[in-house]
Amino acid sequence: MLSRMAMLAAVLVFALLPASASAQSSQTGTISVVAAEVVFDFVGGENLDVIGSGKCDAQGVVNISVRLTDLETGVTGVGSSQTSCRFPGESIRWNAFVFTFGARGGDRVFIQATATGAINDTDDKITTLHWQT
Repeated sequence: MLSRMAMLAAVLVFALLPASASAQSSQTGTISVVAAEVVFDFVGGENLDVIGSGKCDAQGVVNISVRLTDLETGVTGVGSSQTSCRFPGESIRWNAFVFTFGARGGDRVFIQATATGAINDTDDKITTLHWQT
């Protein structure tokens, strides 16, 4: 009886292994949010830059989508950018433009970035919104 239970357990383990291996993430390459800065502040809105870096997994286009939330004022803004990877393993820098109403230099912001294409990854960061120098 014990040997049948052991055999059944072994069969179940081997039957489930391929399922768990195929459920792993298909992440390729990496992106990192580095900083955010106010480029231009005017009555009624702010132009912000979100700056980041990445490591390419393949050659081709990288589409980057960014969402920024000012943790002090609650305002949000979205932006996007497109860059390219010339070869796998290449290190890149990217910059996404975000327009908001009410973000202020010195405020803490939460940034979420998603890359698709030659890099498939996400990153988020809480940082201080700096004035561009």
